[in-house]
Amino acid sequence: MDVEYSFLSTVYNNSRIIKVTLESIVNAINKAEVASEIIIIDNYLTDGTFEILKTLQKELRNNRYIIRFMIIRKKCSRGLGRQLALQL
Repeated sequence: MDVEYSFLSTVYNNSRIIKVTLESIVNAINKAEVASEIIIIDNYLTDGTFEILKTLQKELRNNRYIIRFMIIRKKCSRGLGRQLALQL
């Protein structure tokens, strides 16, 4: 199954909202039944966001519409992080 949609994001200390945000995206993907990927560039977070992302990544491992869920850790600006996500 080819990826139809890509969801790209940079995050930095977003632990309060990241789970709800990703759950909303995943619900939309499941409802639309489209093959998708989620790519998140993590700027070495300090508030637990990375751990939340890793947990969600494991939970979504068997989701038939999430073809790829990547979390890349890279110390960079938001713009460079978006560029990296687009390249991936």
